[in-house]
Amino acid sequence: MIDLSAERRRRLTHRALPALAALALVSASAGMVVGASTTSVAERTARHFTEAWERQDFRDMYALLDGASRRVHSLREFRQAYRDAEATATVRRVEARAPSGEDGGTVAVPIAMYTRVFGRLAAELRLPVDGERVTWGPLLAFPALRRGEGLTRRSDPARRATLLSRDGKVLA
Repeated sequence: MIDLSAERRRRLTHRALPALAALALVSASAGMVVGASTTSVAERTARHFTEAWERQDFRDMYALLDGASRRVHSLREFRQAYRDAEATATVRRVEARAPSGEDGGTVAVPIAMYTRVFGRLAAELRLPVDGERVTWGPLLAFPALRRGEGLTRRSDPARRATLLSRDGKVLA
């Protein structure tokens, strides 16, 4: 029996324990990878909000607002804030990347706006998110606006050229 116990002990120390250690290491590594790649509830909410913005689905965006934001701003005001900002900036398309992290109740989302007049505008949208709800204000209708700022656009028509006839006489 002593020989059997020694053989068993040798098998455990030379085969089973290293296999268990390797399995533990693989499990821990897999857990870290999966844990690092998961997004928080706030990041998922921000992604849902910005995906709806890309689709121009203002009703879906509004449904994500918290109660206080909905009491202060109607769906009509909410929709109009985005439409006014997009009309002023001549926005044709909005693209949002994946949220780049959460910091103190705010989720950073890189936004690109493709405009007719200004080309591509890129900014970081700092979206205030609490769990599954967005705390909204009109400044969020256009990324990178700060308190006291607004969007304006002034278009100056080109100077009118002189109209000439075929023989070079001024018509107008």
